[in-house]
This record gives sequence, C-alpha cells and structure tokens, in this order.
Amino acid sequence: MSKFKRWHTLEWTNLRIDAYIACNGICWGCGGRVTAKKFSVDHIKPRSIGGKDQLYNLRLMHRTCHEARHGKPTMTPMQYIYRATVDERMN
Repeated sequence: MSKFKRWHTLEWTNLRIDAYIACNGICWGCGGRVTAKKFSVDHIKPRSIGGKDQLYNLRLMHRTCHEARHGKPTMTPMQYIYRATVDERMN
C-alpha cells in the first residue's frame, strides 16, 4: 500500500491514536510532551526491512525529532548531533 493511501485510512488513524496513548504523549526522541495534533509515528523496525504497521513496532515522536532521526537534508548541525544521540539509544 502506498504511503499516501496508508496515512489516510481509518485503520492507520486509529493506530496513530493508539500509539499516542501507549506512549503517554511523550516523544521517544527527546522525552518532551507531544501535542495530540502534531506528532509523528516512527517505526522501530523500518517498513523497508520488514517492519509492520503494528502497535508493538511504533513509537511516538515530534515531527522534528522524527526528521532528525532519518537525517533529513534540512537538518541543522545541532539536529545532526541530536540524531547521533538518538541512534545511540537504539543500540
């Protein structure tokens, strides 16, 4: 299923809400409070290597923390440093 279609299903929306509740509204990346309107759901095991769209494989993150984790080209040097810290937590 394409990313666009997946993000616009009731099932995916409910899964995002479940992830928000399971994580108590706390960002996995920085530990800060995440607003219910603006958040990302990160796959612990990426879909590209077989990760599933299941609650056990999802974690809540701020959009900026999620972008930093994936090394988006718009990152500042401080965001790169932050990403390295986040990656250390994964190992």
